[in-house]
Amino acid sequence: MIMNTLNYKLLGLNCDACVKISTMKLKNVPGVHDVKIDSTSGKTEICAERHIELEELNESLRGTDFTLTK
Repeated sequence: MIMNTLNYKLLGLNCDACVKISTMKLKNVPGVHDVKIDSTSGKTEICAERHIELEELNESLRGTDFTLTK
């Protein structure tokens, strides 16, 4: 299986709990295998088995104060 690594910046982070919540929500997107978020910079790396559009990832964060951006 070929993995895609998607790199974004996560806006709206304030604490480690923010990282945990956003990681959990992003991991619920079908095809996502791993999520790594740097709590200081917001740098986010998503490892997925398919290319996932930014809109789909942001949809998984609906209801939070977090937004992924390029």
